Order: sequence, then structure tokens, then C-alpha cells
Amino acid sequence: MSTKEIERKYIVDKKDLMLYLRRKKLSHKFDNIIQGYLFNCKGYSLRIRYSSRGSKLTYKSRLRGCTRTEMECNIPASVVLPLLCLCRKIIHKSRYTVRLLNEVWQFDIFNNLKRDLVLAEIEIPSESHQFQKPSWVGEEVTYNLEYYNINLVKEVL
Repeated sequence: MSTKEIERKYIVDKKDLMLYLRRKKLSHKFDNIIQGYLFNCKGYSLRIRYSSRGSKLTYKSRLRGCTRTEMECNIPASVVLPLLCLCRKIIHKSRYTVRLLNEVWQFDIFNNLKRDLVLAEIEIPSESHQFQKPSWVGEEVTYNLEYYNINLVKEVL
């Protein structure tokens, strides 16, 4: 099924995130994710992802503003590992999903890049949707393609 993905992306300091989660004792979901790209051409990609929540194959279109088309399907775990072997590089990240200020935020801690990086993402219903961001969430990088996973995979150790 084809859907529109509309999201905003921010840099976060890892210490600030972990301190906030501990201090507020927020309930959150945690997941380790392994993902790679089978295809990447002119902003269109085909991603393979394995996590405790399941294995998925995802097509993403070119970004227009902060919107793009996304099509995703579940695939058997027996298929995902051979497909990951076809990827040149693999991203390993830890994801925390937390409800903050009446919105669902995802915080990705990248575990195998050449630099320490934590990104916050919020999916929103429209590009004009107004939301509050936590004061400790930093610079917005929604429009900086360097911070998209398809490009971060180039920084894998």
C-alpha cells in the first residue's frame, strides 16, 4: 500500500536524550534495527530492515519538501538476512519511540557510523501541522539530505 510519509528530522545530543528519559521515567518502546539498501538512484530507494518488530521491505520516493511516498511490506525473516547480505553497507541503530508533548517521537542512536549521531524524527499529518518540540531537541535537518539514512550508510565503519 502506498502512503505519504511526512516527517521532520532533528539532531539530538545523546546525553540529553538519555538524561531526559531517565529523569522523566517515560515509558518508551525500544528496538534494535539493522538496515541496508538494495537500490538507490536519484532519490528513490529500496530498503531492507530487520528488527524485533519484524522484517520489512520499503520503497521510498524522492523527497518533496518534507513529504515522500512510502510503500512497505512485511517479509519473512528467512528472506531478510540473505537480502541484507546483498547490501554494500549496513546501518545498526537503536530506536526509542516516546510520546512527548502529545506527539510520537522516534530517536535513532546510530551505532556504527564514523561519528556519534542521534536523530529525532516526528511523523506529522501535514507539512503545515504545528507541534511543540522538546527544548533539548536541536537543529532541524529535515531538508539536509546528509542526515537521511540512505546517505548515512556511506559513513558506516
